Amino acid sequence: MHSRIRLFFSLCLALTLLTTALPLPAVPAAEAAAPYDALRAKWKDVLTGGPSIDPSVPEVAAKIQAIESTAVGFQATLKRGADRDACKCLWPVSAAELPNRAYIFQSYDRIKALTLAYTTHGSSLQGDSALRTDIFEALDWLNANRFNASKPGPGSSQWWYGEIGAPLRLGEIMVMLYDELTPEQIAAWTAAIDYNSPISYSPIEEYKYMAANRVWRSIVHALRGINGETPEKMVQARDGLSDLTDGRRGDLNVFAYETTGDGFYPDGSFIQHGKFAYNGGYGNSLLKDLSDVMYLLQGTPWEVTDPRSAHVWKWVSDSFEPLLYRTGVMMDMVRGREVARYNFQDSTAGHKVTSSLIRLSLIAPDAEKAKLQSLVKELVSGDASFYTDASIEMIGRAGAIVNDPAIVPRGDISFNKTFPRMARAVHVRPGFGFGISMFSNNVANFENNFELRRGWYTGSGMTYTYTADREQYGDGFWATVDYYKLPGTTVDTKPRTLNVTESVYVNTDRRVGGVSDGQYGVVGMGLTAPGASGTSLTGKKAWFLFDDEVVSLGTDIRLSPDEPYTVETIVDNRKLNAAGDNALTVNGTPRVPALGSRENMTGVSWAHLAGNVPGSDIGYYFPGNNAVLNASRQARTGRWGDLNVNTKPTPDTPLTRNFAALWFDHGVSPQQASYQYVTLPNKTAAQTSAYAARPDIRVLANTATVQAVRERKHGMTGAFFWSAGQAAAAGISSSTVAAVLVKETPEGLNVSVADPTRAGTAPIELKLDESATGVISADPGVTVTQTYPCIRITVNPAGTEGRTLTVKFQQSGY
Repeated sequence: MHSRIRLFFSLCLALTLLTTALPLPAVPAAEAAAPYDALRAKWKDVLTGGPSIDPSVPEVAAKIQAIESTAVGFQATLKRGADRDACKCLWPVSAAELPNRAYIFQSYDRIKALTLAYTTHGSSLQGDSALRTDIFEALDWLNANRFNASKPGPGSSQWWYGEIGAPLRLGEIMVMLYDELTPEQIAAWTAAIDYNSPISYSPIEEYKYMAANRVWRSIVHALRGINGETPEKMVQARDGLSDLTDGRRGDLNVFAYETTGDGFYPDGSFIQHGKFAYNGGYGNSLLKDLSDVMYLLQGTPWEVTDPRSAHVWKWVSDSFEPLLYRTGVMMDMVRGREVARYNFQDSTAGHKVTSSLIRLSLIAPDAEKAKLQSLVKELVSGDASFYTDASIEMIGRAGAIVNDPAIVPRGDISFNKTFPRMARAVHVRPGFGFGISMFSNNVANFENNFELRRGWYTGSGMTYTYTADREQYGDGFWATVDYYKLPGTTVDTKPRTLNVTESVYVNTDRRVGGVSDGQYGVVGMGLTAPGASGTSLTGKKAWFLFDDEVVSLGTDIRLSPDEPYTVETIVDNRKLNAAGDNALTVNGTPRVPALGSRENMTGVSWAHLAGNVPGSDIGYYFPGNNAVLNASRQARTGRWGDLNVNTKPTPDTPLTRNFAALWFDHGVSPQQASYQYVTLPNKTAAQTSAYAARPDIRVLANTATVQAVRERKHGMTGAFFWSAGQAAAAGISSSTVAAVLVKETPEGLNVSVADPTRAGTAPIELKLDESATGVISADPGVTVTQTYPCIRITVNPAGTEGRTLTVKFQQSGY
């Protein structure tokens, strides 16, 4: 970074201490304006960076230039005078879109961009009189014609734009312009917010405002309160996050863990819209706005004091950090339909989370502050693109953390985590991250809503391999990938429609989940075909997440003979470099070298695909050394507009990206198809070949009743039992459906068990062909009934919701 940025960062840090460490004193009613003045100044600094920013700092200069460029574009297309009266609009719009509340929000959003250029220190448009005229005339026109105390009003049609989006943008604009507003404008504009986003609703309507939507409402009320200097709104901003003041529906408390519905769950899951995994989408927005409103209210009479607000620090470690890969990207498997937004890809989502972590560090207790800053330093130090997405304020705050020698970056970490409630799993090692996206009886396969219109199989066991290639799932991946060949999925290849109703399909097989000891795990999914127009496809899929390898097994794959479709399992489908010439090596021989080529290969032992950047190669090993594998190298062309017809405007320019795919062809209407392969991230071709010659794993069972794998290097065995009746493999038997991980340790033997059905209705009785001399520890719910000559365990999964339970044994000789 430029040397002058250090001074800028130091100034920002000093301002941070002044504005966040010193609480605002309580004031008598006669001096009620004082807190509002301070709060408006505080929030204006958040939006514009404040008067202390240094435009000569390169990162700041680039941000100011982007602000100016955006404003110039919107100002050039703004309708004025007779043109405005003729079209009844501020910016060109179709007659069909003009009545929409979304257009009101879009208009305020563009006015905010103009206002940002007008009020940002160092902008060439700062204080520009012509721009000021355009801004105020546009705001007055909107208030007179589209958004006021009598129109459009709260309602169900496009409700978010009228009740949250437009009031939020108007509140931000008012903060930036407050000193230039007339009392009449303040009264009229706050009245418009009150009418369209009232404090309370009927009991039925209030259920719309859960999780992220509830926090958005809170920030709307806070901005309305500081602009209108209305204490009742400030109280609502605070209390709207917690239980309602009349004691109704405490389950709407944003800070409380959920048992059903939208919000955070104890296992780290975040659900929005009832059935969708959304940590990186709605959860991301919730974290951002919640951190903002807590920061805004800190030190005021309306500071958040709900004791459950301490859960926020656990959310960071349980719900965000595991899914925020160290190259600064938020894993797409928890971003829902937002992956289809061309301007909000995984790195942008990751940067949004990082900014929220910075904001939280300003109000966190000392211990949590240290952890947050350590994580931020890890993320930002290796990701210069953060400064492109960050606001001017966050450029300064992030730089202060990065350049503070007292803050130690978190460093690489290794972990394994399952999210039973949202049917996701993640496995991270230095140099790679691996994610699994499933769907269950209470988590739908994908959310469409006119944005992710081809996401049919994204919940059907799609796997994500993250490496140093931070653009693998960005840079047009979702606009161009073959949605019938998503990595990790088993699909029936039946032509799919773009029917919105397919997005709410849940799995009729509830055997979806897994076991994790924090470092290793076993995950399984009973597969059914997604969608109301789906087929009879069923199967059993399992993943064994060991150290630097992931073993994928599939079995009992069936499709009715009445449905003549080819069934395929996709080993991988990676985006290649611009030339599309990444080397694909199979058993030591280059294969499918040219774009447009495709091969069927027999006797495959291993394969290797060169990455796009150093540290992004992927190896594949096929146990048995006799796999029949298909491979293709393809240039694919697509448009964001084909995938997303909701986000406006969406580019319609064709994009072409190159892909290499590997897959198993199970034939037409298979009856008992299976597969097995091992993914080896970050291994060279030589390392992959050596692994295939002496693999660390051995597949012990891949049947309809049990799938099991032994990993010899770390002395562990994983098994997924699919049915009741004492199924057995690898010296382990189970009385019912269970995920089991047995690991040898210096002390003895650790046995971890979970109920992947999450039903908790039947005890899990395990028998291990091992003996023990004693029990070191056992989680509640685990009963050891025998230790010699074999080990017998009874696990009561009631109330665990798929959570892992562990027992540790002492063995002789250890």
